[in-house]
Parts: sequence; C-alpha cells; structure tokens
Amino acid sequence: KVEMFGVTAAERGTESEELLAEFLALQKEVFSELGLHYRVLDMPTEELGLPAYRKFDVEAWMPGRGKYGEVRGDLGRGDTPPNSRGIPVIPGAPT
Repeated sequence: KVEMFGVTAAERGTESEELLAEFLALQKEVFSELGLHYRVLDMPTEELGLPAYRKFDVEAWMPGRGKYGEVRGDLGRGDTPPNSRGIPVIPGAPT
C-alpha cells in the first residue's frame, strides 16, 4: 500500500479539495493501467473522524476473498493547521 500525503496553502480556499481530487485521479489511473477492477466509495460524513471533511476509499476486486477490499483511502482534512498534526512549522520559511 502506498500512502500519499500533501500539504496545501490556503490562499484560495480550494487547494485541499483540488489536491484530494488530483490524488484520486492518479490512483484511478494507476488501477486502470494495472487492469484492476476497482470501485471508488465516497464515504458518508458519519464515517469520518475529526478533522476530516471528506474521504474516498478505493476498493479492488480480490478474487481470493470473493469480494472487494480496500486498497487505498483518500482523506481530506481541510485547512487544519499543520502544527496541530505534528508537522513542524518553520517561521518565515517560504511556502
């Protein structure tokens, strides 16, 4: 499983949603190129923990199990400050 993580600026207020869409598009491209049968689930808000605002799960068909299983999840956290997630912030560093 490959984890993708991105930090966005909050200049327009749409950067986080745009990056989430880009991650999902990349994953769909990879799974299609690999010839995998997959589906994308747009998870309901009651399935999300704080501070997430949106989550997509990507499931691929697993013949050995006879059902779909999660192979990837994308989570949008919105404009949560990086230091609240344990990401060090360097004052005055270029963004």
